[in-house]
Amino acid sequence: MANSPTNFIGLIAGEGKLPLLFAQKVKNKCEISAIGFKGITDPRLTKVVDSIHWAELDRWEEIAHFLQKENVKKVVLLGAIKHSYIFNPWQFDQKTKELWNNLKDKKATTLIKAATKILAGKGIEVISPTVFLKPFLASGGTLTKLEPTEREWADIKFGYKIAKMLAGLDIGQTVVVKDKAVIAVEAMEGTDKCIERAGRINNNGLIVVKVARPKQEMRFDPPVVGLKTLKILKKVKARVLVCEAKKTLILEKEKFLKEAEKNNLSVVCI
Repeated sequence: MANSPTNFIGLIAGEGKLPLLFAQKVKNKCEISAIGFKGITDPRLTKVVDSIHWAELDRWEEIAHFLQKENVKKVVLLGAIKHSYIFNPWQFDQKTKELWNNLKDKKATTLIKAATKILAGKGIEVISPTVFLKPFLASGGTLTKLEPTEREWADIKFGYKIAKMLAGLDIGQTVVVKDKAVIAVEAMEGTDKCIERAGRINNNGLIVVKVARPKQEMRFDPPVVGLKTLKILKKVKARVLVCEAKKTLILEKEKFLKEAEKNNLSVVCI
């Protein structure tokens, strides 16, 4: 398929709703050639994009070849890929195997940059999706009518400092706190499971803090919250969700904030 790179974009889609929302938003502006992963990517994406190739996570040379054949010059990476997949018994293609064997560690950012290197070798640039998703970016301040109490603000400041330290070590981006005590920190299991784990310890008045990495590249794994996370926050009776302004994507933002208010949840972006 021969297309101009100015109106054609690649989408490498992980799990969750974000890749689908992205495709729906840009389909009238760009032609979209997507990579989906079997058992991970929402199959509804097929109906929104112009072309899609279903791949395995251990076949990045194949992925790059498909995008090159589609004349893709720029690509976005959207949707979660569970970090724990690194323990699967993969059958790497040659290029992926070479990079994998020479990685200094298996941290999330290291893995993403390795994939980016394979794409760059085929002349494909990974770009930030935020240029297309500005309406989803969190603005600063309290986004709900319900303001945190003075005691909750003390927990917010406490939790934010710890979350930034955690993110700086590339361990996770979420902490759950109450009364200046850490109840749970995110690791490989992801934000939602971290919140659920905190709820099993205390399910009344939790403060959930989700941050970007200190040197967050918006091309790679920007913080995302959506209705699925909100459902879990409701289940554990969380009182405040804290995000970083201009670095967090809030999916279906209007509906998200209405539902948060309905459940007496403050949403604060700092």
